[in-house]
Amino acid sequence: SIDRFKAVTATGFLTAAVVGLSIMGLGFLTFGGAASSLILNSYAASDSLATAARLAILCSIVGSFPMMFNGFAMGTLELLPCPHPTQTHRDALAVVTVIAVTAIALVLSDLGFVAGLSGAVCGAALVYVFPALIRLRMLQHADRAEDVSGGPALALRGGSHWELSCTAPYKLPNRYKQSWYKYAGLAAGGSVLGLTGAAVVMLTTFTNYFGN
Repeated sequence: SIDRFKAVTATGFLTAAVVGLSIMGLGFLTFGGAASSLILNSYAASDSLATAARLAILCSIVGSFPMMFNGFAMGTLELLPCPHPTQTHRDALAVVTVIAVTAIALVLSDLGFVAGLSGAVCGAALVYVFPALIRLRMLQHADRAEDVSGGPALALRGGSHWELSCTAPYKLPNRYKQSWYKYAGLAAGGSVLGLTGAAVVMLTTFTNYFGN
């Protein structure tokens, strides 16, 4: 049900926030301003618990990579002009991706910069921009099809392909215009937040603009 989905989602985000804040707080209380971007780097190589934590992170990265890459590969192949990708296409994408990620990892040593930049851009995109764009696309189809509850729905052509339209906001039915402007504003605001966060990370890392 929707209520259960909301409860599980809220619990998951709250748990992740508590764990993250606890790790950051304990790391700062232990090392203060000398804390490394990757807190485990602040511990001595001879620390057995820190070594165990490093091994656990290694297993987590190696184990989760196939799942994350599968989603990335599916999305990338859908965006490329390749309607029927073969296993050769998937293998080529995997090789190129691994080489690119490895090259970036060899060049960038500041994990804080990577986490900050990806968090600013991807966080704003996933939380604000992408959901709003999806909703806007649904509203653009609102004059073509509606669900049983009277809300906007996506029309299907032939049962398999999205029926695309370029409905301008002023051409939408009046009952959808307010929602269109609301979600357009949300997407724009999220974009501004993401770009602002990225700019702050870049200035903090490569300049003394903030006196760091």
